[in-house]
Amino acid sequence: MVQSAIYYILSGKESEDVTKLIEELKRNIPKYGETFMNYAEELIQEGMQKGIQEGEYKAQQEIAKNLLKSGVDSSIIAAATHLTLDQIKSLLTI
Repeated sequence: MVQSAIYYILSGKESEDVTKLIEELKRNIPKYGETFMNYAEELIQEGMQKGIQEGEYKAQQEIAKNLLKSGVDSSIIAAATHLTLDQIKSLLTI
């Protein structure tokens, strides 16, 4: 239950806000301090992983765009970038 409440509270916050909130909770609710920190660390890790995945996807799109401009076949681009043919086709309109 504590994790669900923390997740709800922190889901739309900037990392600076999250850190301030966690510190405030630790001061006011010492018996849950470790739980808050552990869960906050999980959320931060999830956010970092999501950012890495988004960055990798954007890099794949840029590579695919450049290969398309060079005349490389879409099926080869799909194999090299792990993008679907539909994703590659959508890059033609961007």
